[in-house]
Amino acid sequence: MKSELPAGFYLPREGGEGAREHFESTSATAGPWSRKAQHGGPPAALLGRALERLEPQLDRVLGRFSMDLLGPVPVGPVSVEARVLRPGRSVSLREAVLYDDVAGRPVAIGRAWALPRAEPLPHRLPGLTHGPDQAGRSSHRRPGHGAISTRSSGAGSPGRSASPGPRWCGCVRGSRCCPARR
Repeated sequence: MKSELPAGFYLPREGGEGAREHFESTSATAGPWSRKAQHGGPPAALLGRALERLEPQLDRVLGRFSMDLLGPVPVGPVSVEARVLRPGRSVSLREAVLYDDVAGRPVAIGRAWALPRAEPLPHRLPGLTHGPDQAGRSSHRRPGHGAISTRSSGAGSPGRSASPGPRWCGCVRGSRCCPARR
């Protein structure tokens, strides 16, 4: 029996106070060590999403993203709060904190520098050598990383132009994929 994959790693949910966004993690976030704890990819994507959404009026891209896991990230209700640590005219340092809503404590912190957007390259970059097959399934699998995290926009597929890289699934149901979450 084949189970249906969730539409994303997280489902938005109502609740809480302040500037935090609240989510329910889906089973696709579970890591290979425990069904109760997430592997690092989905929390990194959720933190990256929060960092990208700060200062939307500025045309910036994220660079040098780092994440610290402070403990196991539960498969369950979580929330994210983001802020600008160091504002600036051309660059800014941003921070996002992921909270375990049941335990009421932070479980991960992500930081990134927001940089001015550069001019596009004059040529296309080559596609990946380990890209998806014709059905969009990845030929590069490891334990603990399910098919949901390896959908692609067709990079390296015969008859299709190469794109700069894979297109990872939507981090949050209903949101579009952004560069920091790839």
